[in-house]
Amino acid sequence: MFRDEDIRWTYAEFNEELNKMANAYLDLGLSKGDRVGFMGQNTSELIVSYIASMYIGLEPCFFNLRESKGRLQKLSQRFDPECFVYDERVEEKISYIRETVDLDTEISVNGSAGPNSVAFSDLESEYTSDPPDTQVSRGDVGLISWSSGTTGIPKGLVWSNEGVVFSGSICGNAYDLRSDDSMVNMFTPGFHGWVYFTFPAILNGAKLIFLEEYEPVPFLEAIEEERVSVFGGVPTPLRMALQQDIENYDFSSVRHGFFAGEKMDPNSIKTVNEHITTEFYSIYGTSEAAALSGQLADVYKEKPDCLGQGPPTVEARAVKLTEAGGKANPDEIVAPGESGELIISSPARAEYVLDDPEKTNEIFRDGWWYSGDAVRKDEDGDLFIVGRTDDMIISGGINVFPNPIEEAVTEVEGVVEAAVIGLPSEEWGEEVTAVVRSTNDVSESELEQYLRDHEDIPSHARPKAFYFWGSEEFPKTTSGKIYRSKIKEHIEGSNHDE
Repeated sequence: MFRDEDIRWTYAEFNEELNKMANAYLDLGLSKGDRVGFMGQNTSELIVSYIASMYIGLEPCFFNLRESKGRLQKLSQRFDPECFVYDERVEEKISYIRETVDLDTEISVNGSAGPNSVAFSDLESEYTSDPPDTQVSRGDVGLISWSSGTTGIPKGLVWSNEGVVFSGSICGNAYDLRSDDSMVNMFTPGFHGWVYFTFPAILNGAKLIFLEEYEPVPFLEAIEEERVSVFGGVPTPLRMALQQDIENYDFSSVRHGFFAGEKMDPNSIKTVNEHITTEFYSIYGTSEAAALSGQLADVYKEKPDCLGQGPPTVEARAVKLTEAGGKANPDEIVAPGESGELIISSPARAEYVLDDPEKTNEIFRDGWWYSGDAVRKDEDGDLFIVGRTDDMIISGGINVFPNPIEEAVTEVEGVVEAAVIGLPSEEWGEEVTAVVRSTNDVSESELEQYLRDHEDIPSHARPKAFYFWGSEEFPKTTSGKIYRSKIKEHIEGSNHDE
């Protein structure tokens, strides 16, 4: 359902709308293999246009609303679409794209036809709801998404139809999703998380609620009024919801919840447990590969942030880390207690990087996806994220990963977020440094004492310096992850100015 438009469709009705739009694409002269760009919010016309493109083998790609002019132009040049479908409210951003590529066809949704476009409403009214006369195979391109990494221009990740379907299946299992469940998709379509909410619901026949754009209060109202049973998302917008007067909402319909994308601070987890559900757990998923872990609520209580060992269709390994630029060997599996790079073999992953064979060979090799995430393996074989391999700090010759330290720092009352970085040091090579965002006066001595007493933080990993960021948000990626490199640049710039 599209809550802001008061549209409620059965899946049969939804399928009819998809068939109409698929037939409209064919009549406009588009054919299998043509690339179609999309930009806008979660409106019925845009979502129908997007999924309908997959029905006839078009290659769809959503562009993020938040992208700058320069990045939009570079991404559109790389994608090179024949057609663009967009909300008329983003006309200015589309004008940037027109400066870079020639668009043969433009379709405007949620409005009338413009000087360069035909209107969705005019198209759909003309065409039959019979299935389109096309053949699409499992190996054909299903969709292209942009990574949300913290370095450079996002890379285009090409998914096959088979990969999209498997991702829906694996995520559905991870969410323990049933046909009588309902869930809210908090993501706008430019985030790959949108795919990981939409297709599991479709495959399982669950009720799926779209909000045109995320706002904390409408999100909470949707959970209450639509009797949502499974809820989830990434920590930043979830925290925004938890900061509302949540005791005023009825969450009795919720069976369980989950979060993904980054760590959730202990205070937020406590709030969820006290007010919404005690069945709240972490899921690992990225733009490159779908959920590794699932149905781990009980394990998560015993082992916070445990990734498990993956569902039956996924093989996950922790392999020995290599020097920068080196290629890890999938057979060099680390011993229990050691850390290594997480690699995954799964049908629910991207196939290759768009127009970039060098990057493809770097992260997709011999049936494995090399995640760039560093994980620790315990005695049971379960895996735990300890950081990004490129965020690893080498201090005094010892590898230090930020995540466990950041977790410990956020356990201190008043700390909202923490980012651990390595700053140049003549003595240590790199000095472990904690950057802290807090809501009240937290002292350096208080943090030092807490970490000194913390059983999971060894002496070599304790920060040797603390910086207090204030109450402003940390720089974040488009998917809400902390931008450690930008924080590091800011701190180094401040030190240089001094």
